[in-house]
This record gives sequence, structure tokens and C-alpha cells, in this order.
Amino acid sequence: MTPLRRELETYLRKRLEAKRRLEELLEGSEGKFTLKSHGVGKYGRCLGEIFIDEVNINNLLIEEGYARIYK
Repeated sequence: MTPLRRELETYLRKRLEAKRRLEELLEGSEGKFTLKSHGVGKYGRCLGEIFIDEVNINNLLIEEGYARIYK
């Protein structure tokens, strides 16, 4: 396996782990959350913060290593 292929597989695995963690958090909240919108980004994606019981899920995912800050 080439280094590039290994890097790609690691990236894809981490994306799936982050998705599963977010699904876990949302299922635990019975689907109830608050979205603080920051508009739409240059690629047409919704930008914002997700809160469950006043906990900022964006920050939680960063702290747990599932996400990072983009500038």
C-alpha cells in the first residue's frame, strides 16, 4: 500500500468515526437540537453551530478529536 493510499484510508476512516459520533449524540438527544446558523459557505454548505442541551456540539467534537477548526 502506498503512503498516499494509507493517508486516504485513514482520512476516510476518521470521517466515518466522526459521523458515527455525531449520530450517537443526536440519537441520545431524541433528535432535539438547536442550530445557530452562520449562513452558507462558498461551497453551498450550511455553516453554523449545533447545540444539545446548551452544549456546543461543534466544540465537543473538536475536543474529542473528531473535528478541527477551518479558517
